[in-house]
Amino acid sequence: MVLWTPEARADMANIHAYIAQHASPTQANTVVRAITARANLLDQFKGLGKAGSLPDTREYKVARLPYIIVYTVRDDDVVILRIWHERQDRP
Repeated sequence: MVLWTPEARADMANIHAYIAQHASPTQANTVVRAITARANLLDQFKGLGKAGSLPDTREYKVARLPYIIVYTVRDDDVVILRIWHERQDRP
């Protein structure tokens, strides 16, 4: 199962709002759907991406988009921790 932290949900809402304002709501929906589809893929392929900068995390680049899914695996669940823009400053 793929679970989303409140921070990751907030990241997605912020991504949608930014793209809707600066491009269009249709493009925002398309980007959010693409990120969500890639996140859901992690349920089947839990090792995708590279080792993350934080312990026990992985970072998976969304194809053709400038976003990185930061996640961890707990038991059999994938937990989406954050969605970062590739140029975003990270904690």
